[in-house]
Amino acid sequence: MGNPRSQDPVYLPMDEAGVQAFRRRHRGRTLWCGMYVGGCGGELSDKVYKDRVCHLAHQSSSNGCTRRHGAADSADHLYASKNVNRWLEKQGWDGRYAQYTGEFSTGGTCTRVLLETLDALPPICIELSERFDSYLTQLLQADEINRVDWLIRDNSRLAGELIDRNGYALRIRFKDQDLGRAFEVGTATRDGHLRWSDLSECVFTLKGIRTPTLADGHRLRLASTAARTPRPEFEPETVDDVEKLRRLIGRALKENNPGAARHAIDTIVQHMSGFPPEAKNEFRAKLIDLQKLKDRSAVRLQAERLLHELDTAVHSGEREHAAQLKHKLHGLARNTENGLSPQQRRMISSRLGAADRSAAARPRASAPSVGQLVTEAVEKLEAAVRKGDRRRVERLRKDATAMVQTLGSRATTAQVSMLRKAITQAQRYLRASASSSRKPKR
Repeated sequence: MGNPRSQDPVYLPMDEAGVQAFRRRHRGRTLWCGMYVGGCGGELSDKVYKDRVCHLAHQSSSNGCTRRHGAADSADHLYASKNVNRWLEKQGWDGRYAQYTGEFSTGGTCTRVLLETLDALPPICIELSERFDSYLTQLLQADEINRVDWLIRDNSRLAGELIDRNGYALRIRFKDQDLGRAFEVGTATRDGHLRWSDLSECVFTLKGIRTPTLADGHRLRLASTAARTPRPEFEPETVDDVEKLRRLIGRALKENNPGAARHAIDTIVQHMSGFPPEAKNEFRAKLIDLQKLKDRSAVRLQAERLLHELDTAVHSGEREHAAQLKHKLHGLARNTENGLSPQQRRMISSRLGAADRSAAARPRASAPSVGQLVTEAVEKLEAAVRKGDRRRVERLRKDATAMVQTLGSRATTAQVSMLRKAITQAQRYLRASASSSRKPKR
């Protein structure tokens, strides 16, 4: 809704009364065949009937849309990211920017949603694909699969890997709800049980998502993880054996093994109090080298993920998202202290160059329609008012006022009304803001 690249999905009722209520609720808003559901970006109209199912249709009869998934579940990824962010915000956490991976440019749908944050909280990944692709393989090989908080729809192999490692995996199943889609969270455990809970019953903590099943301690009654998970080759037989711990650390650093480094760090921290004083000083020094090795792995994986997302963004013509990804990757390549090797930095620069050439070779998108321009201007102005950015509101208000005069007869009455309404709201905000700033402080 609003523009072709909107992440705000809508569900059109199939009966006449429902469509009329839908029209009243979204008066003045435009409907589009969304790019994030594999659509063509064309404008849509609602078709209302008394004797058959109401539906959405392209305004152009010659439209060559190749969208392959038109059911309500084709927008599950958009509903899921909105629901997760709403759930986080209700608990006092910040919302997160959603990064979508999928086959949008060929009419396909989303395979993965990544909700990341810049702080130390674990990323949330909504896995919608059944395939265990290269991204998952890289995480598994680098022993980074537990770095992410997973919500899995159909990927049985990923769920099995997490159950083997942690004793549980979180599954999701979608359902229709209030002219949209919602999902429940299921806790799959090693004993074969799958216990479902509504998302509202779950909580988010510093360690990630916790369902009522995990909070009740069901996981603790399962067979121990160690009994089912292969014992790492580098684990010492006795943790208080200083010599074996030295060999464990030496092997991790020699083999440049992030998984071994992580295990060595955990072992040192857990058993530091039992070491003699001279060994404590030795292992504290080694912790620095081990942490650097672990951090280098995290930066490398971040670079690989950003490059993968950049390829997808360039291929699907998402220029704004591609520019954001390029900025992040240029920062990683220029930072000589983040642990990336010169060869890895050259590889990032090479891939950035290839992305630029690929983007330049793509045909430019057609000029945006009047509806797109109006909707974008209104949404930007409303967002600036909500954020309380006075300077931006003033600038965007002037742009919107100029747009009303420039578009003239090309804009419909509803579009002009949308612009004037947004301009009026902005003027009210500016007057209120100016009034409050003149009040004497007590």
